[in-house]
Amino acid sequence: MHVMRGSQRSRILLLVMAACVTLTGCGPSPAFTANRAKSRDIVTAVADAAPKGYVAGAVFGGEWPNEGRGPNLWVNIKRSGVAIDAATECRRVREWAVRLGAMRYQDGNDGSNPVLPIAGHEEQAQETCMKWWRPALTATVDSGGPVLIYTGTYSREGQALGPFSIEANAGVGAVAGQASLRQWVNMFVTTGFE
Repeated sequence: MHVMRGSQRSRILLLVMAACVTLTGCGPSPAFTANRAKSRDIVTAVADAAPKGYVAGAVFGGEWPNEGRGPNLWVNIKRSGVAIDAATECRRVREWAVRLGAMRYQDGNDGSNPVLPIAGHEEQAQETCMKWWRPALTATVDSGGPVLIYTGTYSREGQALGPFSIEANAGVGAVAGQASLRQWVNMFVTTGFE
C-alpha cells in the first residue's frame, strides 16, 4: 500500500484547486452575485407589497451552484378564505401586478398560448382569468385551476431592477378537521435573470 507524504498531498490538493478554479470558477461570478442581490430586492419588495389579505411565505432560491434557476429567487403569496369572489380577485391581482411593473400576460393553461400586452387588453385579461378562477373557486372537490402568468420588469424609484413573473391560480382545498373546503388564490413570484 502506497502512503502519500505531505508534500505529495499538497501538490495534489493544489492541482485540484487549480483545476476547480480554471474549470468552474469555484464560486459564483460577480454577475451571479449582483443578480442574486437584485433578485432578493425584487422578491422581498413584491412580498412586502402583497395585496391586503395575502400572506407571503419564505423566500427561496439563489443558491450556487444552482439547479437551473440561476440567481433567481421566488416566493409564494397566498390568500385563503371562504368568500373569495373571482371577479374581484382577478381584477385585484392584475392591477397589483401592473403596479409592480407587469406589462404582459399569458393564459398559462398549456404554455403555448400567446403572450399579450395588458394595457389596452384589460377586459380580455379579466375574461381569461375568470374563465379559470370562477370554476376553480366554486369547485366541490379539492382542486386548483390553471395559471395566469403576468410578466414585466420591476422598477424602484425609476430604476429597473430586473425581470419578474407572477404565476397566479385559484382553487379550493380541504382544511384539517373541517368538512367544508376553503377557497384560495396562490401567486408564485419569481425573478427572471438568465
